[in-house]
Amino acid sequence: MDICELNNNPNWREQRHPWERARVKVIADMLKGTFGKKTSSLHILDIGSGDAYMVYELTRIFPELKVHCIDIEYTPEIKAELMKQIGDANISLYDSQDEYKLANPNFSPDIILLLDVIEHIEDDKGFLKALISQDVIDSKTKVLITVPAHQSLFSAHDVFLKHFRRHTVSTLLKTLEVCNLKSLKSGYFFFSLVSARYIQKRLNIGNDEKAQKGISSYKPVFLVDKLIYSTLLLDYHFFKGLRSLGIRGSGLSCYTICQQKQES
Repeated sequence: MDICELNNNPNWREQRHPWERARVKVIADMLKGTFGKKTSSLHILDIGSGDAYMVYELTRIFPELKVHCIDIEYTPEIKAELMKQIGDANISLYDSQDEYKLANPNFSPDIILLLDVIEHIEDDKGFLKALISQDVIDSKTKVLITVPAHQSLFSAHDVFLKHFRRHTVSTLLKTLEVCNLKSLKSGYFFFSLVSARYIQKRLNIGNDEKAQKGISSYKPVFLVDKLIYSTLLLDYHFFKGLRSLGIRGSGLSCYTICQQKQES
C-alpha cells in the first residue's frame, strides 16, 4: 500500500485487500523460483516500500529474511508507527538511499524489490540508471520490478496514486534495455482482473478523481475476500503453467526479474 493510502487507514494489519494478500504469495513464489533454497536467507532491499506490508508478510513466510526498506515519504512519525506494526521482524526503514548506504556501507543486497514503483517516477529510465551506477547493487544483484499493465487502462485511480504511465512487457523490457539491465524472466499476472478493469473503464465506473480513496478504504467481506483471493492465486498458477508451455497470457500487472548486463 502506498503511503498516500496509509493515511486513510493507519492500522495496516487490518482490512487488507485480497489483491494485496494474493500479491504477497505471487512475490514469494517469484523469489523461490529465482533463489530456490537460498530464499530463506536473502538480504532484500525494498525501494518504494510504502507501508512495508509486503515485506512484513514475506518475513512471515521466510523468517530469516533481512529487509531494508527505503521510501522518500517516510517521516520520523511514519517510521515510528510502522515499527510498532512491524514488531520484531528483521526490517529496517530509511527515508533515502543516502541514509541506507550510511547505515550499510559496502553492502549489496541479493535482490532489490521495485514493486509498483517506477510508474510513479517521471524519469524512470534516469532513476534506474542512477540506481545501478551507485554502490547499492553489484553485478550479481537481482532486481524484481512490477508495474501496472496496459496504458489503455490508465484511469483516475492511476492519477490518485500519482502514476505517470502503465506498461506492457514490451515497453518494460525496452526501458531495461537503455538502462544496462537484462531481463532474466518477464511476464504478466492476474489475468482475471484485466476484463473487470476494462469494463470498469469502458463504463466510466469509479473514474471520479475526487472520489478516489485507494484500497485502504476496502471493507472486508469474509466469503467474498476468500473467493477473490483464491481466484487470484489460481489465476497466477494457471498462467504460470501456461508460460512453462510457451503460452503467454496478459494480466493487470507485469513484471521482470533482471540484473546488470555483464561487461564483455
